[in-house]
Amino acid sequence: MNEETKLPDAIKEGHATQKCLHFTFIFQTFVFMQIFNQINAKKIELGELNIFKGIFNNMLFVWITILTFIIQMAMVEYGGKFVKAYPLKSNENLVCLLVGAMELLVGLLIKFLPLNLF
Repeated sequence: MNEETKLPDAIKEGHATQKCLHFTFIFQTFVFMQIFNQINAKKIELGELNIFKGIFNNMLFVWITILTFIIQMAMVEYGGKFVKAYPLKSNENLVCLLVGAMELLVGLLIKFLPLNLF
């Protein structure tokens, strides 16, 4: 098997394919953070801590969020050289999703900060 057909984790560190995998992780995590941030942004009034309350009242928002997630997964899985991404395994996608979901906690913590800090 030549070096071009090896999986990124089988190639030595610093190789171009390893770099592509690294950037794919960053790209995937960034988009997931944006998806969770748009959920956070639905509730910005003082005292509104439950960001999921009434989320299904706006089905356009729900569908756009789902569509963004599906397009992102498809871009990473099938985009290849076009989007300069390497397909991630299920557990790698899960790690990106969990790191992105931390945006929900950050959003909650920000709601407890005094407004005069901003």
